[in-house]
Amino acid sequence: MAKDIDKVLIGAGSIFEIGAYVTAKGAGTLAELGHLLEGVRFKATVEHKLIEPDAHLAAGRAVPIKREYTVQVKGIEATPELLRIALGQPAANLTGTPPNMTLNVDPDAVEQYHQLRWVEPGLGTTKVRTVTAWKAYLKEVPEIVASKGDIKEVNFTFGLLYEETGTGTDDVVRLVET
Repeated sequence: MAKDIDKVLIGAGSIFEIGAYVTAKGAGTLAELGHLLEGVRFKATVEHKLIEPDAHLAAGRAVPIKREYTVQVKGIEATPELLRIALGQPAANLTGTPPNMTLNVDPDAVEQYHQLRWVEPGLGTTKVRTVTAWKAYLKEVPEIVASKGDIKEVNFTFGLLYEETGTGTDDVVRLVET
């Protein structure tokens, strides 16, 4: 493969959007998360089963048996809507109109799924890369700190799930360069 210095990406800020999960890989209604701290972090991990024949000391094959995908973002606009998502609550648990809102936290709330999309610098004609995750869940509930002199961060760690209701091979994530 030929070297090309133009393929080295220096990131500008990402735009991160979140909305309710939509079946069949539909285009959900997404809202921008707001200002981020440290951008968007996407991680893929793979667990392998090593096949080790008795005749050799080294493994001869590594078969993937599990793939896991996570997305991490640190929001710094501590709105009630972000706190609702961060605490795994359904939309009905947030009432009122801005700036007067009430969030009720129910420990028995059912699971909440989300659709995620982030836009970042890319290599296409317009240098834009759009990544869509079809079905995400809040993997870790963040610690929310109120401290003098600190920015109130709302940290999200999402796990990505297999989307089985749509067609195509983009069952977890779709990345589009334009």
